[in-house]
Amino acid sequence: MKKYKFDIFLIVGLLVVGILLLVLWLTTIKGVVGSKASIIKDGKEILQIDLKYDKVYEIEGNTSKMIIEVHSGKLHVKSSGCPDKICVHHDEVSNVGDEIICIPNKVIIRVVE
Repeated sequence: MKKYKFDIFLIVGLLVVGILLLVLWLTTIKGVVGSKASIIKDGKEILQIDLKYDKVYEIEGNTSKMIIEVHSGKLHVKSSGCPDKICVHHDEVSNVGDEIICIPNKVIIRVVE
């Protein structure tokens, strides 16, 4: 009976450690939510956006106009005149380091803080 008690404690201990590691991994992989985004055109920052306030921005890219919308701390490209519209179909961004890139317009939208 003493041998089985040790086995049970070992299994419970390994489960607790496994659950703690899973929680730690899930919290770190989710990312840090940013409060500002930087709009970069041709390698130069042209605008810094505060993600705390809902607002629509109009950016003139190299080939067309882009409409960028901030809503509930998340940013996305609402419309763009570029031919492929990859930037428009990109998911919303809100975590530090997230980017939306429009190659035809040479515009990078990056969450920075």
